[in-house]
Amino acid sequence: MPKIIRNTFVTLCFSVIMILGLSPKVHSLSSEVVGFGISSDQTVQSKEFLERGLTRLEKGDYTGSIESFQIAIRYKPNLAEAYFGLGLAYESLDQLPQAIAAFKKAASINPRLVDAYVYLGLVSIEMERLGDAISAFSKAIVLNPNSERAYFGLGTSYQMLDRCEDAVWAYHQTIRINPNFAD
Repeated sequence: MPKIIRNTFVTLCFSVIMILGLSPKVHSLSSEVVGFGISSDQTVQSKEFLERGLTRLEKGDYTGSIESFQIAIRYKPNLAEAYFGLGLAYESLDQLPQAIAAFKKAASINPRLVDAYVYLGLVSIEMERLGDAISAFSKAIVLNPNSERAYFGLGTSYQMLDRCEDAVWAYHQTIRINPNFAD
């Protein structure tokens, strides 16, 4: 995926994740904060560094974004968005094992984070771990049966394994969901 498209997509993913509440809340609710032993100052700091990491990621400063996401994680260790951002930054720097670890951590913190599974699948394809890719895309599809990216990745994985009928089926699902996907 070209970097400009990926950066735009990254911004959209984080916006959807935060707006729909598909991740641990970044803002502080005193009962939640106290319950996890995290002060409201730490929650505010984690949000600030998360936002800084996102800005750096969008600008292509992947090393800087990694630093910001790591600081956000120090303030709030179970911040799925920060691990997801780490995964994107590591992938952009071709540090694929680190990207996989970060996406897995994001998914373990928030098992409903569909994009963590999609990107885990994409990086698994890059590493030619096609069984892992199929597993990740399948989990994404269970969570969101209308994820054309997950079906497309699944089709790509099947195609690379010469499982042509399965690939055609997955690509058909992609087009069924979004007839303009190829555009």
